[in-house]
Amino acid sequence: MRNRSLARRAVLSQIERFALERAKLVLLVSGEMGRHYEKKYGVDLSSKSYVMPCFNTGLRDDAFADEGKYRALRFTYVGSLAPWQCFDETLQLYKEIEGMVKGASLTIFTFEKDEAAARARALGVERFEVRTLPPDQLGDALKGMSYGFMIRDDVAVNRVATPTKLSSYLSCGVIPIFSECLTDFAKATRGLSCACPVSGLDCASEVVDYVLAGKDVDQIEEECRLLFSGYYSESHHRERLAALIADLLPVGKRVR
Repeated sequence: MRNRSLARRAVLSQIERFALERAKLVLLVSGEMGRHYEKKYGVDLSSKSYVMPCFNTGLRDDAFADEGKYRALRFTYVGSLAPWQCFDETLQLYKEIEGMVKGASLTIFTFEKDEAAARARALGVERFEVRTLPPDQLGDALKGMSYGFMIRDDVAVNRVATPTKLSSYLSCGVIPIFSECLTDFAKATRGLSCACPVSGLDCASEVVDYVLAGKDVDQIEEECRLLFSGYYSESHHRERLAALIADLLPVGKRVR
C-alpha cells in the first residue's frame, strides 16, 4: 500500500471484509489468496469462490521444436528492474551458476537496457546480453531459451500471487526457476519436470544439479500441454465458471 496511514488501511480493510462477506461469488487468483482472506477476516469462502490463475497466453506449437534446448543452458530474465522483481538477486544467482557450469549464458529482456547492463557488469556477470523487444516479438525470442528466472521474496503478496510471467515462460517451453513461495504454482507443478522450485537465494547448487540432469523433452512437452489444458486453459475456466454462476444465481435473476 503506497499510503501508509493506519486509518486509511483500517477503512480499506473494513470495505474488503464487507465485500467478501456480502459477495455471491469471489474470484481468486490462487487458493492461497482464499486462505489468506479466510484467516485475515474469519470468513468462509469455500462455497462461493473460484480460483483462476493469472495467465496471458497459450502454448506455442513450436515451443519444443529444438530438441537440444535444455542442453544449451540459455537462461533468461524478463521484466523490469523494480526491487520487488528481485533483479539484482537474480543476477547474483546467475553469476554463481555461471561460475559452476561451462557454456551458461543469460539473456535479459527489459526496457531498461542500459541500467540492466550496468548492474550485470557491476556484479561481474560475464556471459550476458540485454535486449528490448515489443511484447508481440518476445515469444519468438523466448522459444530459444532454456530456463527462465522468477525469483521473489517470501512475503504475503507473493505467496498469494500467480504471475503471468510463469505462463509466458512455459508457453515457449522455457522451464521456470521459481521461488517456491509462489505457492499456487508450486502446487500445480509439484512432481513435474517442467519447473524448478527453489527455496531462498542460496540455491545455485540446487539449480545446477537440476539443469545438468538429463531432460526428456517429450515428457516436458506433455506436462506443459497438461497445464495448458486445465490450469492455464481459458476454455476450461470459462466453462467451469459459467456452471458455477448458473448454480449461484437464481434463474429469474440471471443477467441476459
